[in-house]
Amino acid sequence: MRSWLRVFLVVVLAAGALAVPALDPPQPAPAAAVDAPAMAVCAFEEGSGRSSIIGVVSTVDGAGVLTAFAAGSAVGSLDFETGESGAWSVPVADVAAVGVGGALLEFPAASSATASVVVGADSLSIDTCPAEAGGELILGGGSTLSDQRFEVQLMNPYAGQAILNLTVQSDGGLESNTALDSVIVPARSTVLVDLAEILPGREWMTVAIAVEIGGVLAGGRFGIGTDNAIWDAVAPAQEWFIPVSHGLESRQVVVAAGEAEVEYQVDFYGPEGLVEGFETGVIPGRGQAVVDIGGVTPIASAIRVVTTGPVGAFLRVTSETGVAMTSGSTTPASGLLLPGAGSVPGGSGWITLFNPGLEDVGAEVTTLRSVSETVAVSVPAGGVVEVATAPDPALGYTIEGDGVLVASWSASIGGSIGVASACPIIDE
Repeated sequence: MRSWLRVFLVVVLAAGALAVPALDPPQPAPAAAVDAPAMAVCAFEEGSGRSSIIGVVSTVDGAGVLTAFAAGSAVGSLDFETGESGAWSVPVADVAAVGVGGALLEFPAASSATASVVVGADSLSIDTCPAEAGGELILGGGSTLSDQRFEVQLMNPYAGQAILNLTVQSDGGLESNTALDSVIVPARSTVLVDLAEILPGREWMTVAIAVEIGGVLAGGRFGIGTDNAIWDAVAPAQEWFIPVSHGLESRQVVVAAGEAEVEYQVDFYGPEGLVEGFETGVIPGRGQAVVDIGGVTPIASAIRVVTTGPVGAFLRVTSETGVAMTSGSTTPASGLLLPGAGSVPGGSGWITLFNPGLEDVGAEVTTLRSVSETVAVSVPAGGVVEVATAPDPALGYTIEGDGVLVASWSASIGGSIGVASACPIIDE
C-alpha cells in the first residue's frame, strides 16, 4: 500500500504541477558587516561504517567556512562558495575523520541553513543543524528500553568551556544521577551523555538542558537495531506546527513539557480537513504526551500544538528496521530552505508541505543542483501536499510561497528512514 500511495501522490502532483521559470539566481552577498557571521553547528559521524555529508542552502551567492572541531581544537577547515545555485555540500571525510564530532558553519548570510546527512550500510540519519546556543533547551522522544540507544550530544564550538545541568524525567520519575549534574563541555569539543548506560530500561524520557556557563548546541542520538536518528534539542515554545509525511510506519508526535504543568490542545489536519481539539489534556511538569498519527491515517497530515506553557514538540517515525526524528517548527514562513533534501544516493524521498492558514497558498518548489528545476503546487488552506524529490541527487531545495507554509523532507533507503524540518528564511 505504501508503494501505491507514493505512486498516487506523485501522479496527482505531476498532473497539477505547471512548469514555471526557475527562481532568480542568488545574488552576491553584501559586504560583510561588523556583526558576527550567521552560523550553525552540525553533528557528524565518521567511522563504524557511517559517513556524513554537510549540505548548505543560502539565498545568496557568497563565501562561507566549515570548521570541524573535537577534543579542544579545530581538526579541519574548508572554505566554500554557495555559487549560483545557492547550495553546496561536502563529505566530512574531506575535512576531517574524527569519529563523532561537530562542525561549525559560518554562512555568507543569515538567510542560510545547513543539514547533516549520515549514511551507513543499514542506517540513515538526517536533520537540520541548530543555529543558536540556548540557555535552556528541551529534548523529547528517546528511550532506553532493551536494544535502544539514547545519547545527548553537547557541542561547544566556542573558545571557552561550558557547564550545564541535565534534568531527566522518565516513566520512573525524576531521575537523580551525578553524571547529569555540572556536565563540562570543553571549548571546541563534543560530549556524549549516554543515557542508555546511565539510566537503562526507561520507556520514555524528557531531557531539559540548562546551560550555566558558556554556550552549547545540543541534540539527541537515538538508535533502534542498526538504524539511527539525530534531532535537535529546542527552545521551549507554546505553539508548534508539524507536517507528518505519508507512510505505514508508526508516526507519533511527542510533546515534552518544561518544568511547569501545562494544558495542551492538538488540532489535526487530515484527509477529512481540520479537526480542532483532536486531542486535549494536561501534561505534568517534565512529562510527555504522545499523539498517535499513524494510528489515524497513512495519508500525509499535520498537527498544530498549542499549550498554556512552553514545551518542545517532536516527530518520531519508527518501523521494524528504521527510526527517524525531528523537531517541529514554531515559525510558518513564505520562504523555506531544505538543505540536503534529495541528496541520499540510491534513496527515495518526498517533501511535505503544510498550509496552516485560511487561504490557499501557491508555492514554487525548486531543486538545487547544476541544472535546477522548479514545479508549482497549490497547497489548500489547512491542507497538506507532498512532492516527490527528484531521482537524481540534489544539494537541497527551496520553497517560495505566496503565503506562509511549514515543511519537512523525508528519505528512505533499504529499511532505514530519516526526516528533517525545513528552515524558515530569515529576513535581514
